[in-house]
Amino acid sequence: MDPTLTQTEPCSPAPAILVAEDDTDVRTVISKILSYGGYRVIEAENGEEAVAKFIQHKDAVRLVVMDVIMPKKNGDDAYLQMRRQAPDVRVLFVTGYPDHVISGHAVPGDRINLMKKPFTTDELLQQVGKMLPGEGREDDCVCRKNYRGAQDVKSDHDSGRFGQCAADGGLYAEAERI
Repeated sequence: MDPTLTQTEPCSPAPAILVAEDDTDVRTVISKILSYGGYRVIEAENGEEAVAKFIQHKDAVRLVVMDVIMPKKNGDDAYLQMRRQAPDVRVLFVTGYPDHVISGHAVPGDRINLMKKPFTTDELLQQVGKMLPGEGREDDCVCRKNYRGAQDVKSDHDSGRFGQCAADGGLYAEAERI
């Protein structure tokens, strides 16, 4: 057993993150990274499903990681509905679309941030950590145990980045099976 993984106290409950992304490959990679980073993940494949799952789990969800442009309901509309249910909801919008396509969508602020695809595992985990102050998983047993796994979520692209929108030529690569 790895001595750095020894834990004398029970693990704290993992914060839940709702991942709403219409691209199955990108959603899977984001979910795996967050899971290995020590978070509980709830997935939705479009904005409508994201709102339904948020309402169902609103007491547990600490952050929503959501694509800006999705079928059935875009990220802005989904966010506004979630905010009516929980005014303090935090959202990390992710997009691969160029700025001119997403202009006019939700403006980053205190509880909203925007992350451009493609991004790395570390960039995602750092951004999530910033959006969940005081709930970081870096000292938690689950995170220490699984951080290596998150680092192993790779793409076939040399940069280690993933998640490019279809308008820009598709994904850099699919995640390898862990």
